[in-house]
Amino acid sequence: MGVDLVSRLSGYGDILSVWSKELRQLHKAEMDQCLATMGNLQDSRDAGDMLSFLAAKNRFHELLSLRELYWKQRAKEFWLVNADRNIHFFHHVASIRNKKNRIGSLKNDQGV
Repeated sequence: MGVDLVSRLSGYGDILSVWSKELRQLHKAEMDQCLATMGNLQDSRDAGDMLSFLAAKNRFHELLSLRELYWKQRAKEFWLVNADRNIHFFHHVASIRNKKNRIGSLKNDQGV
């Protein structure tokens, strides 16, 4: 039963990876389409064209927000996965700094 669950979860991971890649490509294509639409309608003074321009601009900003959220989540995921690898290094640096900053003894004017 445990092996079956692991293989099923592995299969879902592959499916989600493909889905994520396709979604990013779809968003990229839609962003390019929005930019093209805005470029074509930029100089138009027609009311319908202005509404289409604003709709494309709003959708472009939504897609940018989604992209920013995606990379923010990826960075957080990377930190959670790889943070343990860096803990030893930062602990070592902090220990050295602590030893360097420690006052071992005080001396008065006579040097005692």
